Amino acid sequence: MARKLTKALRGKRRWVGLQFEDEITSRQAFQDRLNAVLVPLELLHDTRLMDVMPSSGTNPEKSELGRAILCVRLEDAPKVRHALEPADAMETHGIQCVTTSGKIRLVRERLGLPRPKRRR
Repeated sequence: MARKLTKALRGKRRWVGLQFEDEITSRQAFQDRLNAVLVPLELLHDTRLMDVMPSSGTNPEKSELGRAILCVRLEDAPKVRHALEPADAMETHGIQCVTTSGKIRLVRERLGLPRPKRRR
């Protein structure tokens, strides 16, 4: 008889908080840029883009960065962080890792993102 799939046996994930250039104005544009960075890493599992908030761009004098949350599996998290965490990642890719956590709530708090409304 197979073991029951408990919480401890499920796959672990990490939530990665990202910031990106204000030139990226849509979710699809961000997804394309992110795929260009992640595909060469040959990750074991698929990633999932959760929240994307492009910069408002209302104040041209102050450059505001967009923010996003990416869900990655625990095994792939070190590769993603290594690619997006260095200080020159913003100049190289236009995306930089700001924070990671095992809880999406904490990443949203750190990035200042609101919790989206539930769809029913």
